[in-house]
Amino acid sequence: MPNMKVVTALILFILVTICEYVAGDVPIGDPPFVCDDGRTNLKIDWDGDVDDYHCLESHYWSSQRKDSIEWTEKLENFEAMPATEVCMNSSIVYEDPIPTSGAHRPLWPVYGEYTYLPPQRWVHSLKLGAIVALYHPCTDPAEVETLRSVVRGCLRRHIISPSKELTEDLPVALVTWTWKVFLPYAYEGDMKDFIKTYALTAPEAHKYSDGQFKKFLKAKAAMVTNERDEVLCPEE
Repeated sequence: MPNMKVVTALILFILVTICEYVAGDVPIGDPPFVCDDGRTNLKIDWDGDVDDYHCLESHYWSSQRKDSIEWTEKLENFEAMPATEVCMNSSIVYEDPIPTSGAHRPLWPVYGEYTYLPPQRWVHSLKLGAIVALYHPCTDPAEVETLRSVVRGCLRRHIISPSKELTEDLPVALVTWTWKVFLPYAYEGDMKDFIKTYALTAPEAHKYSDGQFKKFLKAKAAMVTNERDEVLCPEE
């Protein structure tokens, strides 16, 4: 004869899980209440170190926009890696510190700007056609503001986050599925060209719903044209 207390507890657990799923509180995953709820075991991806989003130098780097230098940019294309969804009980390690594809967490982030967002989250955004805009924390604030303005004005499906994987000579980067470009400063023309060419070309770009993960979200993305971002970088 089964233990009725155990059976009752199991039934209640299943009912609560179903109710949460219907309410939209249970994330993608199998089983969702174990895989990724957007709150549990987050330190496996990022330990919350403030050094990852603060400039530790005595001053911000001078903008190269003011320098008389030869224009340089670094555009790279990569083979797509398997887009495996990995639960929060397993770590994800990338060979490239700024990945353009590969394994990622089941919950993708709410589109917008973050205090810091680890790649294990935003790689999922790439698979959905988003643009990920990165800048080193020591980047000239005026260049960060230009980066922010261009990306926000081009499409709703974007992620903006600092990244210490960038360098002083190329402190700004735009990333899409299998593509990325490194820039010496936030050059408006090249950024818009990159977005128009490579955004929304990912395997699941037809999925335009917003994410659920929002830890350290600073500013949610606003609508630009519509949810599908049918016009990229529209003229004002």
